[in-house]
Amino acid sequence: MVSEQPFFVSFTCSSTRHPGVARFERMGEQWVLVGASRQRPESNPVAAERRTQSGGFACASTYTGCPSCGADSFVQCGGCQSMGCWDNSWPDFNCPTCGNRGPVTGEIKSVSTTGSS
Repeated sequence: MVSEQPFFVSFTCSSTRHPGVARFERMGEQWVLVGASRQRPESNPVAAERRTQSGGFACASTYTGCPSCGADSFVQCGGCQSMGCWDNSWPDFNCPTCGNRGPVTGEIKSVSTTGSS
């Protein structure tokens, strides 16, 4: 059974490399990103909660963007599996964690609270 509780994921701003936490909520068959907040670099508020969710992932229509740069979406790196913000106008995603760079393709199928699958 899939938990219906909100799901918090660590992510990093792709532009500023500032840490953040994304809040996902279950809406129908998908987990949707409903909000994000900046965090102090030394904090890790989701580290204690080891949890992984599978399914579809999307942005809510009410999502206001990355709190550090305003990017309108998010990506999971194909290399290190970390989560980062991404703006649909950017031709490529540049992972703020490992430096992997390339076009955004595919779907996210699983995410853990640490931001990786």
